[in-house]
Amino acid sequence: GSSIALAFALGIAAERAAGGGGAWWLAAAVALVLAARRPGRASIMMLVAALGGGLAARDVPGTIPGIDDRRPDTITGVVSGPIVRGADGDRVVIATPKSNLGAWVPRDRLRPGDLVRATGRLVAPRGFRNPGGIDRGQAARDAGVLARLVLDRIEVLGHEPTVWALAVDAQRAGAAAVAARGGDPVGNAIVRGAVLGDRSAIDEPTEATWRTAGVVHVLSVSGLHLAVVALIGFALIGRLLGLALPSRIARAIAAGLAIALAIAYTAITGWQVATVRALVVAVLMLAGAAVGWRPALVDALGAAAIAILVTRPSALGDPSFQLSFTAAIALAYGGALRGPRTPGGRATRVLRWLARAIATSALVTAVTAPISAYHFHQLALAGVIGNLLVTPLVELGTIAAPGRLGRRFPGSARQGSRWRSCVHPRVIS
Repeated sequence: GSSIALAFALGIAAERAAGGGGAWWLAAAVALVLAARRPGRASIMMLVAALGGGLAARDVPGTIPGIDDRRPDTITGVVSGPIVRGADGDRVVIATPKSNLGAWVPRDRLRPGDLVRATGRLVAPRGFRNPGGIDRGQAARDAGVLARLVLDRIEVLGHEPTVWALAVDAQRAGAAAVAARGGDPVGNAIVRGAVLGDRSAIDEPTEATWRTAGVVHVLSVSGLHLAVVALIGFALIGRLLGLALPSRIARAIAAGLAIALAIAYTAITGWQVATVRALVVAVLMLAGAAVGWRPALVDALGAAAIAILVTRPSALGDPSFQLSFTAAIALAYGGALRGPRTPGGRATRVLRWLARAIATSALVTAVTAPISAYHFHQLALAGVIGNLLVTPLVELGTIAAPGRLGRRFPGSARQGSRWRSCVHPRVIS
């Protein structure tokens, strides 16, 4: 799984490096080099993956008439999900019979499934030519958005119920409930962003401060949050069902319901890269827990990467994709830092835990530092300590309780030791 994902990503990168000129042969050559030690079916699969990545990365032609002519345009279409909430309003995609259009609208104005008539100017999606910056225009085209609508006026003509509308309604209701509780405005905004994916109230000074501390990822919904939701659902549901059903059946049902809960949470929080990655891993791990099978973590991460890149090839150049997967792979291989367990007193165990925590945090900071420096021209070395202070506080409030429930889940100790470790939040996140 990981090798296939790497070949697919190389196909995308090769096609991009050639400027969309059909560099599949280059991707195929790289894939064959990687597969040199694994002849036969593995080579064929990696070759196909590289070719698929090159095909997926082709530019989507912009053929919308009247684009960039600075004249008013009237568009009729349907709002598709998800809707991204930000400081500048809600970013929506309007699907028309010929294309998809991106637009920013006033907050809470639209819902997925709304039939709208919008008036404004159609412009081609473009990105800034800053070195190391993301080509936002390419990202928009890869998402199927062929034009951006500079909105003047929009009206809703009708509505067709969709699952995305339910997800958006749930996010808005939750964000409104948190906002209504008041308290410290900054803390309130952070809760809404970290738990519900609503970053509309997080201002730039707050984000800059947390970025300097190396813990800006806490301000957004991450794989950790989805892992907590999946584990809580798995443990609670399994514990209740275990009172009346055999442990194997209880585990299977609990895993299925936990998967549904994880999918719902991912949709409510805006289907972000980090949560989609964690969702795919969580689904594989929970499915494995249901049948007593434990998939390799790196293969699960590879499946998650392929799932994201197939639907949005431009994600390969997105900092959130690069940082998310790099950190996850570092955590997956960072287990070697734990070393063998040796007996000792309480002080020895505390010091051993602290040393492992510092080593793991330093590893993640080190492997993600080049990416942060390239995209943001900043190195947050304080993250080594910041993650030790901030992340444990989050985990104490959200993981400690379900972790205890997981240890008491019905079933033998031998069986439990196999499937419990499959869904540990640190593994999924």
